[in-house]
Order: sequence, then C-alpha cells, then structure tokens
Amino acid sequence: MDRRMELDLGAGGTPTIPEELIDKILDLLWDDQKALKQSCLASRSFVRTCQKLIFECIWLEDIPNGGDSNAHLLTMAQRLELLLRSTPHFALLIKGLHIVSNWTKWLTRDKTLPFILPLLVNLRRFYISNGKKNSDYIIIPYLPKAVQEALFATWRSPKLTHIAMGCIAFALFEDVLSVISQSSHSVRNIALCMVDGDVNNNRDSDINGRLVIPSRHMDSLTFTPCEDEHSAQFYTWLLNLKTNFSWSSLRKLHFYIGGEFTLEEDLSLFRHILTASPSIEELHISMYDCRLLT
Repeated sequence: MDRRMELDLGAGGTPTIPEELIDKILDLLWDDQKALKQSCLASRSFVRTCQKLIFECIWLEDIPNGGDSNAHLLTMAQRLELLLRSTPHFALLIKGLHIVSNWTKWLTRDKTLPFILPLLVNLRRFYISNGKKNSDYIIIPYLPKAVQEALFATWRSPKLTHIAMGCIAFALFEDVLSVISQSSHSVRNIALCMVDGDVNNNRDSDINGRLVIPSRHMDSLTFTPCEDEHSAQFYTWLLNLKTNFSWSSLRKLHFYIGGEFTLEEDLSLFRHILTASPSIEELHISMYDCRLLT
C-alpha cells in the first residue's frame, strides 16, 4: 500500500518534494506516530489559507536568550530574508511589521532590511521601537546608511495606514517631521512616543512652510518628545496653514504638556488645536508634572 495515500498531508496539489524523498521520510517516521502527526500538521500550516495568518504580522527582534553566546545564530531578519529569497510570494502576505531592538542592538549591524522592506508592497502597519528590556534609544544615524534609506522609504509605502515609533532618535528634528510630511497619503494614524531629533541643528531655521504635508485625512496623532520645547515646535509647525495638516478630520489626539518653562506655550497651542479640530472624539493629555496645574 502506498503509505502516502493513508495520510492527509494537506499538500493541496502536486508535491514539490521528490516522491522518493517523501517515501523515505515516511519510512523513517512510520514507527513514530507522534513525529509523523507533527509533520502532517506542519505541512497543513503551509496551505494558502494558513499562510495568510502566519505571515500577516511579522516581528523582527533579538533571538530569545541570545546574547553573545549565541552570536553565531541567524537573526530573525536574516531568517526572513532567506525565506523571502526562496519563496518571494510570502512578502505579499505581510501586512504588519514590528521591528524591535533589545540588548543585542542587531539593527546597528543589519544588512537585510534593504532587501526585505521594498518587497512589502502590501504593508499596512509599521512599528519600530526599542524593547522592554532596553532603555537605550534606537539612534537612526548609527544604523547602516542602506537601512536608514530603507526605513524612510517604507513610510511612503502605498498601502500603509499606521506608523508607530518608540524611543527613536533622529539626526535632525526636521527628520521627525518628515515622518508625517513624507509618509504615504494612505497613512491615517501616526504615533511618535519618545521620538526626537537634535533640534539645535535647525532650531533657528524656518521649518514652517518648508515641510508640506500631502493632502490627506488623519484619524489619530500622538507625539511625545524627549525635550519639552520640541512639543511646541511640533504643533506650531502643524498649525501653520502652509503645512496643510488636516485638523478637521482628526478624531483622536494624544497631547503632551511639558514642564514649567513651556507650560503657557503648550496650553496656548492646545486651545488653538481644539478650535481647529471640531471632529475630535477622543482626547488624551500627558503632563511632565501634574502639580503644574494645581
């Protein structure tokens, strides 16, 4: 009896593995029903309906319990690169991408993202942050140049709707603003938490009117800077008519109020934002020191 006929391998068509090899595998596993069952389940996971669920959201982060002792292991990004090189259509299934840098700081040595990111043409949600166990910032200028360029290009992905960043340091404060001004017209939700740039490099330059946002609606906006004065500069830029930000469509806002030196300016901007945003349904306010309002 052909043992392959006794098993539902979930192939869904002609197997791509040579039949002789399949027969050999079955011969080796026939007395180990547990291993054989696991092999069947693994094969089913690669039918088309399961592929969509497996690859819909991908996390690229440090290898668990990696550390220096496992430095020889491939990173998750390297493994994804190998998979996409062998099976390119998997890239079309990826709609969410989380890039997380923990203790190994694998991003500073990465060479895979310039290959991976351009393939994700159906990407909807993009997240990048440090890990819970890592208090250091991801410093964009410290990343390989090709990785930096790939990240900036990803924000312009045609189907992208969500961008979220946490603990990111850009070279310039203007680069922070470019996440909004240069992102795809399809982006509706942007969250920048503890994201900042060296504002001293362009503090005196006139950014208002130079970075113009493409015409589009925004549903949700969050901005929490590292330096209090940057919040005022951020919202002053957005409120400038030349910037072309669509306040009228905004439904959800997370607003940051800084310390005592910026309190009055922040509150003034907050009043202007409420006037310009008649559609706000959800409002969150975070403060540097709650005692300032008592």
